[in-house]
Amino acid sequence: MAAADDDRVVMLLLKRLPHDSEEITRLFASSDDFRQLCRDYASCAAALSRLAKEYVADIKVVREYEVLMRELHDDVKRYLRTHRA
Repeated sequence: MAAADDDRVVMLLLKRLPHDSEEITRLFASSDDFRQLCRDYASCAAALSRLAKEYVADIKVVREYEVLMRELHDDVKRYLRTHRA
């Protein structure tokens, strides 16, 4: 993934979890697992955004992505809690 893409991933997480900015920045730079989790989170957010713009989006697919988004958000928060510096 390009550095510009990673910058967008980090910015999304910083926007959604502003109180964890130092931990997000530190873990994104140092942990492959956290970096991949953040990339998955950003990919899911992008897919939801695209689906929201579609007039005929399949509501079942939208709901599945919404559930996935909540799960990924919880996973990121859990990772941050368990890997505090």
